[in-house]
Amino acid sequence: MTPVTRRRWPCKQHCSTPEPIIVQVRAINTDIVVVGAGIAGLSAALGLASAGLKVTHLRQQAAPEVPPDSARPFDRRVYAISPGSRGLLENLGVWRLLPTARVAPVYDMRVYPQADPNARELHLSAYEAGCEALAWIIESGALIAALEQALSFSRLNTVVGSLATYEPEATPERGELTLDNGQIIRARLVVGADGAGSPVRGQAGIAQSVKPYQQKALVAPLALERPHRDGAWQWFGRHGVLALLPMPMHEALDFTATFPDLPRDSGGMRASLVWSAPIEQAEQMLADGPEALSQALTDLAGHAFGRIRVLEPAAGFELRLCSASSMIAPRTVLVGDAAHVIHPLAGQGLNLGLADVTTLLKVLEQARGHYRKASFDPGNALLLRRFQRQRAEPVAAMQQITDILSRVFDPTKPLVAGLPGFPPPLLRDAGWAVASGSKFLRQQFVRYATQQF
Repeated sequence: MTPVTRRRWPCKQHCSTPEPIIVQVRAINTDIVVVGAGIAGLSAALGLASAGLKVTHLRQQAAPEVPPDSARPFDRRVYAISPGSRGLLENLGVWRLLPTARVAPVYDMRVYPQADPNARELHLSAYEAGCEALAWIIESGALIAALEQALSFSRLNTVVGSLATYEPEATPERGELTLDNGQIIRARLVVGADGAGSPVRGQAGIAQSVKPYQQKALVAPLALERPHRDGAWQWFGRHGVLALLPMPMHEALDFTATFPDLPRDSGGMRASLVWSAPIEQAEQMLADGPEALSQALTDLAGHAFGRIRVLEPAAGFELRLCSASSMIAPRTVLVGDAAHVIHPLAGQGLNLGLADVTTLLKVLEQARGHYRKASFDPGNALLLRRFQRQRAEPVAAMQQITDILSRVFDPTKPLVAGLPGFPPPLLRDAGWAVASGSKFLRQQFVRYATQQF
């Protein structure tokens, strides 16, 4: 580390001299610094360190202590991990660390244009698509715990602090990050994995477009009277987009206590709720509490699962479509929510971020083989442009698909701006009939759902 001179003014209350004290702060020089400790940031830091690169991980808080699986409460928030994302986690040694009792496969997905038991379903099948599963549902806390455990065995320099300033072109060879405590980090490449409000993106001069959906997503753990049969279910309509995701049975959940008249052999199951509802409706349901939400879910989806019980108060967050004008800048690359945020109706937000990480690792690995170790520059502009080109189409496609679907099956919004009420219900129904009846279209849906780009 290189010493850097900094001035610090003493506390006037305890020191009479107004002169600053000259102190030396040792700057950290590294190949790559990863900013952010979300799932994308943890994955990027682990993957880059595993590749043998000199990596510094900047996070705002130290890694928390992880309780045993049996003591960890149900998470409100879960993720649908695609086969592509599972491949990354397996390569990083993370998948084997996940508790199998808290991972649920999704073999089927049934989508309905409205909450009507007689509505025609769009059925996506892993068997028909020839894949092991469409996705695996994993609780957020379980995935983060496995990533933290894997990181604890990696050769990684972890720095705890908040980013104060970032100069991407502080020198021709390195960008420079200054933390709120005065610490300096110089890196050839800065990976911004610091969320939708990314300070790295802002200080790198990358613009972001934001489109509010006027919806709020409600998430909560559920108990179902009838088994979900390892399938995910989704209903569109004036209520927004209601999704019930399968979760595995859990020893701590006594279904006879939840449903007193439920026979022990009836197979009641756990599930996870993701309900993207209009903001006013969502806020009202949050205010009404779990009992009212349980009744609303039973009314909308009861034909599939019988009675539904919300196990914990729901949490809500507003939905937006966010897109960075570029995923790269000098010495800078963005991954995950720092680069893009999409509607959760397809469950692909995290998978899109993990695909960013996968592509970044591949681009750097391929380029590294052509250079001697001392001359390899991970922040080379040509490499960053290669990463941008490889991610441009998949990211744009997923953003457009989720945005269009959010409007096509929302009867309160026009598909085409400026044409209120277009297309009419008959056209929507006709389009749904074509999609649900076409094996080719169903296979294309599965292709995107499983991130087979």
